[in-house]
Amino acid sequence: MWVSHHNNWRHVKTINGTTVMLTLVLLFFTSLFPYTTSFVSENFNNSVAQAFYGLIIIIISLCNVALSRNLDHINAAAHFGLLYRTADWVVYADLGLKIIGLILAITVYPPAMMIAIFLASTLLLVGINTHDK
Repeated sequence: MWVSHHNNWRHVKTINGTTVMLTLVLLFFTSLFPYTTSFVSENFNNSVAQAFYGLIIIIISLCNVALSRNLDHINAAAHFGLLYRTADWVVYADLGLKIIGLILAITVYPPAMMIAIFLASTLLLVGINTHDK
């Protein structure tokens, strides 16, 4: 996430108040990673721990999408997509996998959240810089 964030910010020429606010919200939820990671590591088969971790991951993903959309709006020449320069279908698939993982973690199989995050991360790695706008 941070590598993508760093690499794509070189295309940013303009920011606004919304950019700053979205970045602060993103940083707030990202600051919860150590706590949620510890919670999951101590309670791996607990659906509450997995759901909490998954919810934070999904919120961060949505913050990244909102930030990318904002940057695209104010930096038209940069051609950001839903998530910087990643193909839109990859972003939809990423969010879909995470949501399915969350549902499965809550209902039948708590580790499904970790599996979904692993699969979604792999998908994002494959889809980086394949923006087809």
